[in-house]
Amino acid sequence: MGLTLDEAAGKAMHLFDETLRLGVSKSDNIFIRQCLQKMYTDFPHLEMSTKNTRLKEATFFGETHKGATGILNDAIGHYTKLRYVYDSPPKYRYELGEVIRLCQWCIATDNKEGDAYVLLANAYSLLDSKVRLTATDPNFYMRWAGAVIHYWISDGLKVYPYTKNTQIGEKLYKDVVNHFMRENQVTREEVVSWMHEWSVDNLEKALSPASYEKIKEQLNSETQYS
Repeated sequence: MGLTLDEAAGKAMHLFDETLRLGVSKSDNIFIRQCLQKMYTDFPHLEMSTKNTRLKEATFFGETHKGATGILNDAIGHYTKLRYVYDSPPKYRYELGEVIRLCQWCIATDNKEGDAYVLLANAYSLLDSKVRLTATDPNFYMRWAGAVIHYWISDGLKVYPYTKNTQIGEKLYKDVVNHFMRENQVTREEVVSWMHEWSVDNLEKALSPASYEKIKEQLNSETQYS
């Protein structure tokens, strides 16, 4: 067809993006998003041009009022890319940071967006399990994960329509509880009590976009990856 590799990739990205805009089944939506995110990873210099094209073709309101759902979809996109950049610490740090930033922004836009709490708690658990930011306190962000997911499960956000897939959140809640039970050799009841305390003490910081700058500094610190 006489196209360069970048031209062909750009057209493919645009068609994937347009397919999502037109609407497909849930299973196809997941598959298409995975393909699109893989292409964004392989052609990072084309990602913004594809997204800018989408904005130009949107209505005025679609362009200026993204809304909590749109922000959450962006966060999910960055989370999906983590599987493709696992072996590249700088890219992994960036994508994980974007998940946190966008989830905080989403919750600030709509504090009833239950899926954002689950995704944010998941991202905080990865800060400790996959990216060792706090060597002196390896469970620092895991406690933030516990605070967020405890709030999600105890404040009624786990029910539809606040959360579309409660199974992910419930599994994460169990995983966090089991983690602290193993770490501290304590009962489930003790961990749940701790998580309630963390939710009281740390939830505001965990949800606040103001905390992102400190997290970003930690993620950008190359000394953490020696």
